[in-house]
Amino acid sequence: MEAFPAGQLCLADEDGQLLAVLTLNRINWDDDPASLQTWDDIAGLDGTYKDTYIPDGNTLCMMAMNIAPKGRGMNLSGLLVKQLLDLAERENIEHIIGAFRPNGYANAVIEAHHAVTPVRGLQREDDGRRARSDGSCVIWRSTRRGTII
Repeated sequence: MEAFPAGQLCLADEDGQLLAVLTLNRINWDDDPASLQTWDDIAGLDGTYKDTYIPDGNTLCMMAMNIAPKGRGMNLSGLLVKQLLDLAERENIEHIIGAFRPNGYANAVIEAHHAVTPVRGLQREDDGRRARSDGSCVIWRSTRRGTII
């Protein structure tokens, strides 16, 4: 993404073939879970982050992580998270937020919209993680407190 090139973490094989990507945005957050924005709010109207990226923001938002089938089972997600934590330390980031949607989210929403009934499995029960009223899970890491919630 042009707005935040340093927030586009990539891993490739020896031939330069892309195996894994973690896309980040940088925003300000006041450390209040009630003020967490939605994925759409953080991505911006056109999904490019150009209207939401804050160069000196205190929070990194994990927007998407993709692992190519060829790269699965190689701990590439762990390597991307390590790169994320290194970036956060270099930039004095206070918070890391995971604003992910589960695989198949878009298709489930489309199916639910067309069926006009809830799609089984789309709503999630609170399993101890923080959850929004729409059932989507939110995780965050506060480096100030040193805890992961």
